Amino acid sequence: MPRDFQHLDDASRYVVEDHCANPRFAEQLHAPNAVAELENPFCGDYARVELATVKDVLESVCAIGTGCVLCRSSASMMAEVIHGRSRVEAVELAEQFRAVMARTEDDEVPEALGDGFALAGVSKFPVRIKCALLPWAALEEAISQI
Repeated sequence: MPRDFQHLDDASRYVVEDHCANPRFAEQLHAPNAVAELENPFCGDYARVELATVKDVLESVCAIGTGCVLCRSSASMMAEVIHGRSRVEAVELAEQFRAVMARTEDDEVPEALGDGFALAGVSKFPVRIKCALLPWAALEEAISQI
């Protein structure tokens, strides 16, 4: 089993693999309102988020994650759930995802996070949490530019 999947159950592994193989909203935007790029120099993960808003709604989204499977799949999952949401809703989702990564119990994952449930097991491996959080941190950075 690849190292990236050691903390995931079979159902979660399938979802993560699908998002890696078929990333959602990964096409760069022509005229974004905001662009944020973050990287983790220790592991090589990189996340880029581009947003185009119309009346405070994230009308167009591009999220690209490179590096490990967790970063790449998290970017895709994030883009899928924030597309079409307001900036406030997107920030709330980022906070919910951050809370899932900080949990110590097997609490319920909010339905609003969509396929993000598949990354809940990462919370048991503190070294890998930054991998899953990097795209969400880039989202928060991009939203702060609008």
